[in-house]
Amino acid sequence: MMIATRPVHLGLFLLSSAVLMLEVALTRVFSLMLYGHYAFLIISSAVLGFGAAGSWLAVERTERGGEQSRRYLSACTSLFALSLVLAVLAVTRLDVAPTRVFRDGPETLKFLALYAVTLVPFFFAGLAVCHLLSAACGQVNTIYFADLSGAGAGALIAPLLLNRLGAPVTIGFSCSLAVLAAWIFAGVEKTRPLQGSMVAAAVFLAVGTLLDAVPIPVAASKPMRGLEEAVELSRWSLHGRIDVMRSEPSPLSFGSGVNERHFDRPVEYRVLFVDGSNPSRLVRHNADPWFLRHLLTAGAYAVGAQRPRVVIVGSGGGIDTMMAIELGASDVTALEINPVTVDIVRNEFRDYLGGLFDRPDVHLLTREGRHFMTLDVGEFDLIRLTGVDTAAARRSARTPSTTPTSTRSKPCATTGTG
Repeated sequence: MMIATRPVHLGLFLLSSAVLMLEVALTRVFSLMLYGHYAFLIISSAVLGFGAAGSWLAVERTERGGEQSRRYLSACTSLFALSLVLAVLAVTRLDVAPTRVFRDGPETLKFLALYAVTLVPFFFAGLAVCHLLSAACGQVNTIYFADLSGAGAGALIAPLLLNRLGAPVTIGFSCSLAVLAAWIFAGVEKTRPLQGSMVAAAVFLAVGTLLDAVPIPVAASKPMRGLEEAVELSRWSLHGRIDVMRSEPSPLSFGSGVNERHFDRPVEYRVLFVDGSNPSRLVRHNADPWFLRHLLTAGAYAVGAQRPRVVIVGSGGGIDTMMAIELGASDVTALEINPVTVDIVRNEFRDYLGGLFDRPDVHLLTREGRHFMTLDVGEFDLIRLTGVDTAAARRSARTPSTTPTSTRSKPCATTGTG
């Protein structure tokens, strides 16, 4: 039996924070490497890892005294920190083709290996947490409070780090918290607290830099695969990694493409990807807008109201907004759920787009489309949805309705392409 002192509670708080931050960051890595719905694989890995740790301790039945328990906690937490780095390095080497899993033997084996590798860090973290709950069972209330508080803190901090530093650096920060927790569990903090903080900071810088330099493979079935060298801007967010890619001027094929008679008229543009998929175009502002009238999706403006009031769900790189202005819309409300995409088109590519989203008749909002349409937003003549029926959305039954209407909107034309 051990007595869980305040430092032990602090160590558990830091360990739980590290575990939750690792889970959140790995969901973004898996979404890029595989597909969005595979990101939930991390949850099952964590649950199975903790469950396996509890089973291991139940079978082991080794009694450890107070000092032995602290050394055991420190060792398990150190192994968690080490294994999470090795797991990420190994995972990025397993170039799994998600569309061939369970259809192709080698791909199935690689997928199972990926699952097994991601389970290991959670197993070691589970050993530490389960042992502490067992060894200090008389203080289970305060231990559980420290565990839940740490997990909550990790869940709050992870989005902030993801949006500012990216998934690899967030994993590096998780590793540094685990190292600091191991330092505290070992009891070294009593004599050298400053050194522990310095070691954790050094680990954060080293591991964060290392993992940030490791390329994360994009799934072979995604359109960005093989084009990574053309990427000129990459930014992470909770919604995924945004990559903007250079493209040679070419006839723009979008929404069933341009009429073949005009294939000799190239357009200069960039391509914006979310997790290597869902491409959206950023068309240079001085491009000849002729092509906008030859896209299939332009038909909605020919049959609808004159100078319509338009709402665009999923504005992406802004081509739908450009089309609406070119084809006579009197007012355009562009909705984009990803704040990083909004920042890119408003700032980094503001001049490239010719200040498209600075126009007084264009309103770019960081909003979720279905929720926005339930608000008192007035009346619209045309609702545009482009590319919202992604593969991940279809598999999770989250595809928006083809006729989203506000309670205050009049009947309107709705057009969408996927």
